[in-house]
Amino acid sequence: MPKSRAVPFSFYAFFLLLVLPFSGNGQNKLKKYLKTGTNPIATLSLDSLNGLHSLQKAIGNARIVMLGEQAHGDGTTFLAKTKLIKYLHEQMGFTMLAFESDFFALTEGWENTDKNPESIGHFFKENLYPIWAYSEECGTLLYEYIPASYKTDRPLKIAGVDNQLHGKYTTDSLKQSINHLLSSNGVAYSHSDDYRSFFLPFIDQLWPLNFKTTSYLDSLVKTDFTKQLEKFQAAVEAINQELPVESQTSVSFIALQNLKQFAGEMYHYSSKVSHNVRDKQMAKNLQWLVQEKYPTEKIIVWAANTHIMKKGESSFKNPALNLASMGGYFTQGSTLEKQTYILGFTSQFGQTQTALKAAQGMSPTLLKKSKRYQFENWIHKDVEYAFVDLRAFKAKYPAFQRFFKLKARGHSSIAARWTEMFDGIFYIKEMQPSHFLKPKHF
Repeated sequence: MPKSRAVPFSFYAFFLLLVLPFSGNGQNKLKKYLKTGTNPIATLSLDSLNGLHSLQKAIGNARIVMLGEQAHGDGTTFLAKTKLIKYLHEQMGFTMLAFESDFFALTEGWENTDKNPESIGHFFKENLYPIWAYSEECGTLLYEYIPASYKTDRPLKIAGVDNQLHGKYTTDSLKQSINHLLSSNGVAYSHSDDYRSFFLPFIDQLWPLNFKTTSYLDSLVKTDFTKQLEKFQAAVEAINQELPVESQTSVSFIALQNLKQFAGEMYHYSSKVSHNVRDKQMAKNLQWLVQEKYPTEKIIVWAANTHIMKKGESSFKNPALNLASMGGYFTQGSTLEKQTYILGFTSQFGQTQTALKAAQGMSPTLLKKSKRYQFENWIHKDVEYAFVDLRAFKAKYPAFQRFFKLKARGHSSIAARWTEMFDGIFYIKEMQPSHFLKPKHF
């Protein structure tokens, strides 16, 4: 075997001289842009909406604005989103707020809820995910601002986009809603023994799996439950063939499709396929809200960064991290991308913790400060909060395709083509955790 020859150090030095400046040039464009393209926001107080004109200019005529969050325990982000929602509602004519939460309960249930403060409060606590419903940082929005909007001529309506159903309204009304859809449209299967003995009871078994532990779901693999999931999906497919076209824009029909896709999600629950199934259905739910249910309304979407980002299936430096998303499905190959502005959130350091963990007395998770070469450190150190319009940056540098590190997928700093995934970034210097709801909101 021939001996390998050592490569001279001078070769590596020459290589680095060539590569490092090249890899840094693109980042330098972004760093330079941030010197003038960072729009500081002085406070998250709702008393003043000053400082958000740059956001209004960036959003322009967009009809859908998606607001992200790094994690579901980011209290400061909840406060920031509350301020942005108030601005979008009062200054830009947005009248819908759609949560990453129970599609059926929040969409249909909201329409059947009295719009007084007490009823609205009960509704959120029973149907919205507890990470927000029981967060003190969401309290002003949910239990003060939204109820107060119903005393005006432009109330802020509520809907959901998640196919993971969990709300009390779903418990009370989903099965009856689907049964009425089938029986009123003469679906033959709804008169069968299998429908009564398997299909309807299985609905009550299926959607609560959203709350089950991984070990419980693992145990189902050893049973015939996967066959039942397949049977349920096949039954829904057969039902779809019988239902008339005019019934397929109803909320009951969309809820039925959500159950079908949730069955698929559970079938693949331990794989990336499960995530993709969920996000694709969330995108379809949002499309239905935008195009069928509220075709003239301007809609705000409240969800995690990982759900609202676009082009996530091809934009991470580490291909193993590539992930499809609701935002990608929603804007892909359609005019909806031009009508949508996607705002991701990031932070420099701090703490995070969900409201429910706070109620249990658990300690918050500490978040390390970003490194010098990461996006968060390109923002001036004295800036507490800021908005950066990445769409304007892309207009100035349309060929920009550089990877850079940003904390936008959870609180980990990850290299990706983030300018492809978000239209803008909301920066928070110090993240504070979510706290459990104070008694005044009970």
